[in-house]
Amino acid sequence: MNRYRGTYRVVYEFDKYGNPCEFTYIPCNIKKGANIYRYSKNQLCIYIPSLRIANTLLKEYSSIFKEYIWGDFEAVLIFNESNIKDVESVLKIYKKGANISPKSKQNIRFKSAGEFPAKYFKEI
Repeated sequence: MNRYRGTYRVVYEFDKYGNPCEFTYIPCNIKKGANIYRYSKNQLCIYIPSLRIANTLLKEYSSIFKEYIWGDFEAVLIFNESNIKDVESVLKIYKKGANISPKSKQNIRFKSAGEFPAKYFKEI
C-alpha cells in the first residue's frame, strides 16, 4: 500500500500501546472504520462495517465490486487495483495528509474502535 503514499493517506495499524504494526491500509470516509487493504498482487479489499452500504455498492457498482466475506454487521468486497481511480469518489478515500508518514503518531486517530491508548490502562 506504500505505493499510494502521496496520493492517498496510507496508515499503519497500531497496537494498543500506540506502536505501528506490520500492515498498512487506506482509510475511507464512506463509513467510520471502513478501509482498503491489499488482497493479492492486483486486487484490493474494502472492509465496510455496514451491510446496508455494502449492498448498495454491490447493486450500483456490480461491474467493479465482488462479494468476498459477508458477516452479521460487516462485509468485505474485492475490486481490481486498476479500478481505484473509479472508486475513489464513491468510497471517499482520504487524501488529506497524503504525504504524512504511515507510521506517524498523527494516524492514531484511525485506530479501530475498541482499542485504547496505553495511558488509559492501569498496571495491576
